[in-house]
Amino acid sequence: MHGVHHRAQILAELRAAGHVPPYLDFVHATRTGALGQLRA
Repeated sequence: MHGVHHRAQILAELRAAGHVPPYLDFVHATRTGALGQLRA
C-alpha cells in the first residue's frame, strides 16, 4: 500500500504539470499482453 501512495503522488504531479501519466497496472498489462513476451 505504501508504494501505491507514492506512485499516486508522482502521477498527480505529472498531471499538474500538464503531462499524461503512463498506465501502471502491471497485472492488467500482463493479462492483456501489453508487455509482450517476458523472459524468465
